[in-house]
Amino acid sequence: MPKPILHRLSPAEVRPLLQRSNFTVVDVREPYEYEAGHLANSLHIPLGELPQRFAEIPADTVPIFICRVGGRSLAACEFALQAGAKEAVNLEGGLRAWAAEIDSSLEVA
Repeated sequence: MPKPILHRLSPAEVRPLLQRSNFTVVDVREPYEYEAGHLANSLHIPLGELPQRFAEIPADTVPIFICRVGGRSLAACEFALQAGAKEAVNLEGGLRAWAAEIDSSLEVA
């Protein structure tokens, strides 16, 4: 059985993946953070709810976990790989980096 793969990608590397159907963006921030601003079409599952809601992530996609600065999303990646995902992507620097490099209009709480 192949070892699960953790991809640590920059906003520039993640951006083209958002257009592909085999990836699912999962925002693991708290509700107030998500409501302040988030990426379009992202699935909102706060990190604390991930163990109970992991099955909501389509099994035939690679999850791209995002948070504010990258720590919670890295923990989500580690959980996903332990839970059986073959691959997981962490947005390095989180949405703060995304706002700085890709979309300055994004509100990041």
